Amino acid sequence: MKQRNYSIDLMKFYFALVIAVSHTPFPSTLPYIEGGYIVVLFFLLSGYFLVCSFDSGKYTDPWKFTMSRLKRIWPYYAVAFLLMYLYMSRGAGLRTLVLEFCRSLPELFMLHCTGFLEGGINYPMWQLCTLIIVSHIFFALLQWNRDTTLNVICPVTALVTYTYYSNITPETAIPFVYSPIIRAAGAVAMGMFLHRPIRLAVEKLETSKIPHMPILVSCASIFLMLLLWTNRMDYDIVIPYTALLVCLLYSKSIWAVLLRSPILRHLDTLALGIYLNHALIVRIFEDHPEIWGSIPFLPDDIVFLLAVLVYTVIMMKLVDIFMAFGKGLAKKYMSADRKGIKI
Repeated sequence: MKQRNYSIDLMKFYFALVIAVSHTPFPSTLPYIEGGYIVVLFFLLSGYFLVCSFDSGKYTDPWKFTMSRLKRIWPYYAVAFLLMYLYMSRGAGLRTLVLEFCRSLPELFMLHCTGFLEGGINYPMWQLCTLIIVSHIFFALLQWNRDTTLNVICPVTALVTYTYYSNITPETAIPFVYSPIIRAAGAVAMGMFLHRPIRLAVEKLETSKIPHMPILVSCASIFLMLLLWTNRMDYDIVIPYTALLVCLLYSKSIWAVLLRSPILRHLDTLALGIYLNHALIVRIFEDHPEIWGSIPFLPDDIVFLLAVLVYTVIMMKLVDIFMAFGKGLAKKYMSADRKGIKI
């Protein structure tokens, strides 16, 4: 069996940490790309893997594709939302609690900020919500006509969106075009359009007869990572990022070999957990500034990330235990019902 290359999972983990730190009130001591552009790169990566999922033939229609993602994500999403809601609503009266919860039902059902950026209970969730909706639409377009979607619809969508976001100023911006779903659509479309050139480039590397190619690609990966860190606030970041994806997907590079350890298999889930839960830790740090500088020799952002990691692991483990218990209970009742046994 071919071993999985966890370099992409490590990238997702890094992206989640960067997004978490970018929402804190204190400056980071770590080198990282500006948070807003990390969001673009995350969407682009999702677009690339959307085409991979479609081509795998695993999903026969958009609803099965979307429901498979919701089945994995929504339990963690819902618990993260509810915990954030309870923390922010502490001390409020029952009427206020009910009204605020009803007002936030669209967010609970993953319709958060799809039209306009209006905050929300767990404000970073907008990225995940728009990604689910946009991915569903593009999957349906792929099923309708794969070639037209990848060769016409995706490049046009990406070109229009990227051109606009690269040139707007606060004075010339139209409020509607700040719509999160448009932002997500442009980046996902770019990732889908880049799927074919990335795959072709990876195939060329895999079959290359050039001596020491694995070493050359590994060195190129380091150079591209440094380039990403130095070019932190420009949409040109997509160019070195695409080249970096090619290097990381190359199965013979040093990084691909090193990052095959089963120890890393939880990175993808951990990245999701950090993304879903970090806003609560940010809020706690904001409400309790005495935490800042409480641990000698550790910068505030490192203390924050440690707190997010510990909380995320505990929260997601508890959700897993609860879900396993619920599935076991449901299986027991279904089995008893088929046998006509009263419980």
